[in-house]
Amino acid sequence: MSLVSIIILNWEAGKWLPNCIYSLTQQTYSPIEVFVINQKSEDGSLEILKKLEELGGLTLLGTLEDSGFSTANNYGITEALNRGSQYVLLFNTDTKMFPDGVETMVKCLQSNEKY
Repeated sequence: MSLVSIIILNWEAGKWLPNCIYSLTQQTYSPIEVFVINQKSEDGSLEILKKLEELGGLTLLGTLEDSGFSTANNYGITEALNRGSQYVLLFNTDTKMFPDGVETMVKCLQSNEKY
């Protein structure tokens, strides 16, 4: 099975993080790794992320200055590829995914070699 890395940027998103992360831990597809990059949030979300990391299901890649969307995502993508990921999904903190969401996307990508 192909490794899928999901990259989430966090900035002041503490109220959405638990539901977002929970939806990703319920995926029918495996292997998945979830990386969160915190961008100097001051809303308590870093503490939430640390607790979620302890429970498993995500890896906190660290805290960056608010370096912007592209720079932070590129950092996460580079980390994912360095760890052997075949697929990378950029995911928003205010989003939840159906349990078969990653599985459906991987099947679609693998169904056509042009993808």
